[in-house]
Amino acid sequence: MASRFWGLGCPKIFHEVATLLDVVEKLAQLYAIAIEYRQKVEQVRSAERRLREIVENQVDGMLVLDQGGRIRFANRATELMLGRQRESLIDHDFGFPIAAGEATELQLLQRGGRMAVCEMRAAPTEWEGEAAYVVNLHDITERIESAREMEQMLEETIRVIAAAVEKRDPYTAGHQRRVSELATAIAEEMELEREQVRGIRLGALIHDLGKIYTPAEILSRPGTLSDAEFELIKSHCQVGYDIVKAVRFPWPIAEMVLQHHERIDGSGYPRGVRGEALIIEARILSVADVVEAINSHRPYRAALGMDMALQEINNHRGQWYDPAVVDACTLLLDQDRFQWSETMRPGDF
Repeated sequence: MASRFWGLGCPKIFHEVATLLDVVEKLAQLYAIAIEYRQKVEQVRSAERRLREIVENQVDGMLVLDQGGRIRFANRATELMLGRQRESLIDHDFGFPIAAGEATELQLLQRGGRMAVCEMRAAPTEWEGEAAYVVNLHDITERIESAREMEQMLEETIRVIAAAVEKRDPYTAGHQRRVSELATAIAEEMELEREQVRGIRLGALIHDLGKIYTPAEILSRPGTLSDAEFELIKSHCQVGYDIVKAVRFPWPIAEMVLQHHERIDGSGYPRGVRGEALIIEARILSVADVVEAINSHRPYRAALGMDMALQEINNHRGQWYDPAVVDACTLLLDQDRFQWSETMRPGDF
């Protein structure tokens, strides 16, 4: 009798057991999924912590700005660069225009009165579900100071070379300095970039460097030169170029030295360069050189005066000399807006 009841209940028990096992299996799967999810969450959190540590310990300043330019996040380096505590930065205006994708230089007054120069780069990002910018601030103060020191050294070297050249030719002592003064004034009148003007000033200081290889007796001879002697003097452009071409100036000094006796119609020397092939620095230098030379004493003649100098460049305006350069030079001198320095005037020996 008992076996009969047992037999009748087996299918139901087996079904319940199977259902229970199925539930247990699903619970196990859910548990495995939960464990995997927790591990992934922990991995994400760990990655976030590492990323935050990297951002916090960056030498560069890093900020997040909203579309209105308000600071939403700033790392530790930003505090040092901006000279303010992080708490006083958050939700305040950054104060500088943002140009995504472009490098911009900022001057920042830091603690202790130090003026720093930073290169800023910005890129679009998202912050808490809203469009934003991530900004990187890189301190380039030391790099700029090193570059300035190097430029100062180059400038001092140029001045030493200029002095050495002029020591050999007492009749034209100060010529290069006077040409430099006038060329600088012309470049400024033409509204050239500041660094371009600086390059013109320095290049003019050594434009006759090649004369260091010309015999002194030829340079100071009062009489007429032979054709061979004149050709030797004309070689000073190429000689000067060969001396300085290997020096990595941030300005086209070598080309200025080479081209300062070229003419825009191709009739100059040493290479007969013409038109747009002549760099603007050389076009300015050639006009300043001619004006100073005509207005100064030479071993073979007395000074001819400024009127004669202006007549020369205007008579050959557009033929030998760049019209814009001639006009700028003429305007400066006609309006008495240029004077050579008191310590060195044309005709001084």
